[in-house]
Amino acid sequence: MNFLTLMRATFCAAFLFSTFSHAAAPCAASHCGAVQADLNKECILLGMQGKPFPVIGPTGSVCTCTCSCVIEGTLIDTPFGEVAIEKLAAGMLVSHVYRGRAAEIVRVLRSEAQAPVTVYRVVFEDQSELVVSENHTFVTANGTVARTIDLPVGALILDRNHNSVAVKQIIAERYTGALFNLVIRDHSELARDHVVITNGKQSGDFLMQATRDASQTSLDFHNGTITLLPFRS
Repeated sequence: MNFLTLMRATFCAAFLFSTFSHAAAPCAASHCGAVQADLNKECILLGMQGKPFPVIGPTGSVCTCTCSCVIEGTLIDTPFGEVAIEKLAAGMLVSHVYRGRAAEIVRVLRSEAQAPVTVYRVVFEDQSELVVSENHTFVTANGTVARTIDLPVGALILDRNHNSVAVKQIIAERYTGALFNLVIRDHSELARDHVVITNGKQSGDFLMQATRDASQTSLDFHNGTITLLPFRS
């Protein structure tokens, strides 16, 4: 049995287990980041995109992951002004600061954290803030893609105008409610084509986040490539 077949078998076993038993608890975000890029195709085939999906956790038990990383109410730049992420839908446009024109949303990923999960409130020197998952990706002033858990206080993040804004504080919180992510430019492997503006800061879409998670190494924003997944039906 090859590696992909083994992963599919593991996924199916977890799926069947969760279908016929009580709902599994959410996995740690770090575990979801490590597995979701590999299992996402299987989730799509099962019609579970944007929903919690069961996987085998680090201890061998079943837990669930989602494809979402910002909370309800996060503002996304569009050609018509800022719009709360929960009001966006596939086919709508978001602003794109590197192409000089808007990018179409391919898919809005939404999940519900019915039990409290850990999120991080990232507070910036300009008094803005974002509440995100630990593997949410930011574009840094030094040209790399960084996850929330890798950001030190003082890290410089680019805003919508390409200005550097320092991280002032990162606070772990418990959160229950809706979580969201976006997929844009699913035809492009260029990292710089996968940027959305979240509360005024440059963030990666789901494809950038999944690529950064899977690589477990620094991702070059200007020259890096993104792993593409079949999101269009």
